[in-house]
Amino acid sequence: ARRISPLRFLLYVLAQVVGSLGGAGILYGMTPSEYRGSLGANAIGQGITQGQGLGCEIMLTFLLVSVVLAATDKSGGAGPCTPLAIGFAISAAHMMGISYSGCSMNPARSLGPAAVANVFDNHWIYWVGPAIGGVVAGGVYEYVLKPASAQSGYTTIQ
Repeated sequence: ARRISPLRFLLYVLAQVVGSLGGAGILYGMTPSEYRGSLGANAIGQGITQGQGLGCEIMLTFLLVSVVLAATDKSGGAGPCTPLAIGFAISAAHMMGISYSGCSMNPARSLGPAAVANVFDNHWIYWVGPAIGGVVAGGVYEYVLKPASAQSGYTTIQ
């Protein structure tokens, strides 16, 4: 929804990827080998096809990004309840999606455990799904849902 510059976007992605890899590495080092498993790497549920897993990630990310955009809108977002609104969206998405797609909604969150545990089965779903869901949510919010009074009310973060 054009709230950050392309450079800031790339820096956020880099920071999240480094943080995810570092966090998964720390978890690997702190967890006894008999308990490591896949370190929380995302996986589609048993009986779920790749298309269904992808669709689930698209919808879950669309939900999350839509709530974040609406809750943080300067023209009348959720105000002091912004963290609560976003937290409820994440909780609802996890309750619905965890058994279908593993409920990533963030490619960096999926990358760390997958890389450290070397579990890349259907990993593309956790990059493509959130990318599509996020872009569609941004477009829908920007061109359909955003209040008319806020059409030019955003301050771009440089």
